[in-house]
Amino acid sequence: MANTTFFTQEEIAILSQRGKEAWNNLTDEEKAARIAKSKANNKRVELTDEQRAELSAKGKAAWNNLSEDEKQARIAKSKANNKQVAMTEEERQEASRKAKEVWANLSEDEKAARIAKSKANNHQTVMTPEERAEASAKGKAAWANLSDAEKAERMTKAKAGMFAVA
Repeated sequence: MANTTFFTQEEIAILSQRGKEAWNNLTDEEKAARIAKSKANNKRVELTDEQRAELSAKGKAAWNNLSEDEKQARIAKSKANNKQVAMTEEERQEASRKAKEVWANLSEDEKAARIAKSKANNHQTVMTPEERAEASAKGKAAWANLSDAEKAERMTKAKAGMFAVA
């Protein structure tokens, strides 16, 4: 979605601000506690690509089998459990500055290890430039074949609730 107008710059700024402010407002102890809790709750199982695809398909099928009311109830519950706090521009800049400082203080080996871990966790399908161009063309053609009403409906659904103030 890099070359898209799905989100306006204002919407991107709002989402970024909300996402970072909650973390910035935590004390170092609270941050450490959340990291420890996250690690303790991380019960990831190593999966093959086939297993991951099968589980993904099952999850999508289960979601598709829910009624609209059930889907809305789950979305509402998720929003209610999201306790993010908005971040000011100054807080965002300070958090960014701190993160850049941490990165600058890492050794080249530590940086390489973090980059490798990030790449390992990125489950995008490897594509040649030609395959990527073909997939992009197919996606654009499918979008172009939608009516304006269908496009508006998909945009509205995708953005629903993202900018609601909790």
